[in-house]
Amino acid sequence: MKTINIRDVAREAGTSISSVSRCLNDIPGVAAPVRKRILAAVHRLGYDVRSGKRRVIALILPTIQVPEIGLYSAQVMDSIRKKAWEKGYGCLMISREDIGLLSETLISGAVSFDYLKEVCYQFPNMKNIPLVCFNDIGNHLEQVYSVHSNEKHGIQLAVEHFYRNHHTRIGFLHYMETRNVVNSNLRSEAFRNITESLGIRNSCAIQFFSNDLPLEEAISMLLKKRCTALLAGGEDLTMSVVHALSLFGKRIPEDLSLISYENRFSRFCTPRHTTIAQNFPALAEASFDLLEKMMLGEKDLSDREIDYKLIVRESVRDLFQNDSSSLAFPGKEP
Repeated sequence: MKTINIRDVAREAGTSISSVSRCLNDIPGVAAPVRKRILAAVHRLGYDVRSGKRRVIALILPTIQVPEIGLYSAQVMDSIRKKAWEKGYGCLMISREDIGLLSETLISGAVSFDYLKEVCYQFPNMKNIPLVCFNDIGNHLEQVYSVHSNEKHGIQLAVEHFYRNHHTRIGFLHYMETRNVVNSNLRSEAFRNITESLGIRNSCAIQFFSNDLPLEEAISMLLKKRCTALLAGGEDLTMSVVHALSLFGKRIPEDLSLISYENRFSRFCTPRHTTIAQNFPALAEASFDLLEKMMLGEKDLSDREIDYKLIVRESVRDLFQNDSSSLAFPGKEP
């Protein structure tokens, strides 16, 4: 197969080689219409600009329909930003609605963490730009791959930790998405399967909250079911759950044991929260490893799955121990 060079780009764009060179090297003096033609030619021909000085990846943010950028999104952006810097890439952040603008920009590849199972179908229109979907589905027919957390493993770590501490009445609290979100479905299914395998499914409960069912009311429903332990399903729930439990006069872990998802506040709560943690640095590493293999044209690629970590602190008590020693976990995280 013929290697595309700068002369081919100039011929395709109907302009001079010097104009192409100035455009690709970000040197002033190229009129906007000419620049647009050159970039379009680069994308059409699949010209490899990655060996030059300018190495940029796009980070596609969730849709602007998402009410706010929460703790989960902040951790994703932080991990991708740090990994991009470590590997020598610039990082261009852009919302999902603005994907089309990438056709006017020289980028080496893109990572998306918009989790609504849509980008993998929209993005292939941007030909010759490798894409990795972060905690979302891929689209192998269009050479789009995904890197995601092992949701079954995370839920299993939490439920089994409760079970080792003799909890058999476990509640799982999760936000009811009106859209089809990958992680929400996987977590709920995993909770059902794992509690079933432990023989405690009938004494456990999944409770969703939504815009129509406030979180406080959802927690009240779990308390009425006499749950002794609660798994709060999401990085952004920590402070809201703690506040709601305080409104009901419930102490952690004396009245209710709690496992939340790891975030920057988990270790500063009182008591500090036992958590299940997505391994964001490992997810970012896998994303760039996969992205760079795609850039090099490697074949037979596959999605990557990264396990969770259980971080044991003080928010889970052993129901068979009544003294204060049940709140200490020697050898665990300080």
